Amino acid sequence: MYAYIYLKKINLTSSNILFNKNLLVDAKNLTFILDSKKMNEKTYGTNNLTADQMFGRKKEAKEAGHTHYFTGKPCKYGHISPRYVSSGQCVFCQQMVYQKDDDEELGPEEIKIKEERIKKRKEYRQQYWLDNKERLSRLHTEWYRNNRKKENERDRKRYRKNRKKVIDRVKAYYHENRDEILEKKRQFRANNKGKIKEQNRKYYLKKKKERQEALEKENKGE
Repeated sequence: MYAYIYLKKINLTSSNILFNKNLLVDAKNLTFILDSKKMNEKTYGTNNLTADQMFGRKKEAKEAGHTHYFTGKPCKYGHISPRYVSSGQCVFCQQMVYQKDDDEELGPEEIKIKEERIKKRKEYRQQYWLDNKERLSRLHTEWYRNNRKKENERDRKRYRKNRKKVIDRVKAYYHENRDEILEKKRQFRANNKGKIKEQNRKYYLKKKKERQEALEKENKGE
């Protein structure tokens, strides 16, 4: 059985219609055909509900403690899929942001939507950081202090995976901000002479101890 949904009131053309894998499209008549069987086989959220088991309204789904609801109507980009109760966002739109497919496999409209959503998300995160900088810095410092080994291991894995990108990014940043970086280094050395001297002394003693231990080990081996 197929559920036919005619979009008579939506001004779309065949070139800007986006649809997920559960949809077939008759571009001539702008008729979306929803494969009910596939839609009803897939489950969503922590409640593991299929589309036909979901409430049709956000308010009802929220009151029932569900994470998704399904209206059967297309989102503003033409996707017919369940939506998140938390944001009202179409599931397929959200997937487009995080999907790992190459942009070459996406249509021009899909690429445009993906870029817009990534840009908005980045702007939101930057503004959220500026509005909560002090609190987030404190929480990050506490987390790092309590999970130092875990964080260091994750940083090493990320670096090994993206070594070339990291090196290129660091080089580019240094060349663009060379004078500012050198000035900050000079100021730090001028304001922390005693601290730097103590660090150098500790480093020297540490290396001296390592050399002595290596020499004793070598002598014992002989």
